[in-house]
Amino acid sequence: MTMRFLLADRRGAIAPIFGLTLLPILAAAGSAVDYGRLTNARTQVQAASDRPAVAVAASDDGNVGPAILERTREALRRDMPDLTGLSVTGSWVDAANFQVQINGSLTMAIVSAVPGMPSSVPLALTTIANRIPPKYKTLPPKTSLLEPEAADYNRAYLYCYTPTWRTKDPNDPTKGRRDFVPIADNASPPTDFEKEYKKDKKEYKLPECESGEVPAYMMRNVRNARGDKKRWDTDKDYYEYFTDTELDPNTNVMINRYVGEQIDSNGKRSAVNLTNRPMLETILCASESECKPRDQGGILPTRTTQRDPATATGACGPGKLMYYGFEDRPGGDRDYDDIRLVVSCPEVVKIQDKQVRIVK
Repeated sequence: MTMRFLLADRRGAIAPIFGLTLLPILAAAGSAVDYGRLTNARTQVQAASDRPAVAVAASDDGNVGPAILERTREALRRDMPDLTGLSVTGSWVDAANFQVQINGSLTMAIVSAVPGMPSSVPLALTTIANRIPPKYKTLPPKTSLLEPEAADYNRAYLYCYTPTWRTKDPNDPTKGRRDFVPIADNASPPTDFEKEYKKDKKEYKLPECESGEVPAYMMRNVRNARGDKKRWDTDKDYYEYFTDTELDPNTNVMINRYVGEQIDSNGKRSAVNLTNRPMLETILCASESECKPRDQGGILPTRTTQRDPATATGACGPGKLMYYGFEDRPGGDRDYDDIRLVVSCPEVVKIQDKQVRIVK
């Protein structure tokens, strides 16, 4: 057979030609099918993301999140077996917004058989549900003990604090604090503030914290004035210390950003440096019997000077109490018992119309 004959022979050439044209046909057909599957999968996962976000945001129970997310995870595993590497997570962005994130990879049914085409496509969807932040009950302290032997006059107040004031109005002169109501002092005997209000024909009423606000405590300190009642409210040079309390919506841990200010005789305020001289101790108690010194059967430190203060890190939930122990001056004897308060953990007030909506 001559070389010219071999070159002219076209028998059997249709097979490789068909094979070469089949690949783009398969790729195109497979892409259409898998694109449809991907579109349906995204719709299904988006709905699966929306449901738990709305359910958690609408719930009055702050502990329902993990269970709702687990049910969502199990439903997706059951209904979408082609969704691999599945993760379903959720958390409060802040007191008003709950975010759910779903991640996974959808296995490609047809295009994965085509060389160079992916075997799966990643899916990532996020939903943020917005609600009216909770309102918290403001309760009087279970116990208030202010050192009667101290030279300084100290008075504790309850107030409402807005943790988001910096982002909403960074120039707010109130710094997110409002409705200061006195609750205890170290007079001998301690002042009955309800009775004092009635003398002026005023109603003694604890502040009602609105949605997004958290009950917090302020201490007013007048140097060397405990025995001079005239100076308690007229002194032109005094100090104020604020707990500026926040409540972590994910953990229910109370975060106290304790800050101090000196007010001089001209009314000018200047910050007191508390970075290296802490003045606040917080301890979480499961019951009132626990919120007593150790030598009385409780868990509070027995009086000891020159020590480091404890900081509560547990969830301050219903039925629990928080102990506040204050120093009345920076750089004092560091026993953290000049002012002592035992208060109930904030209780959520049910909001009838939560107005939950998806914002993302």
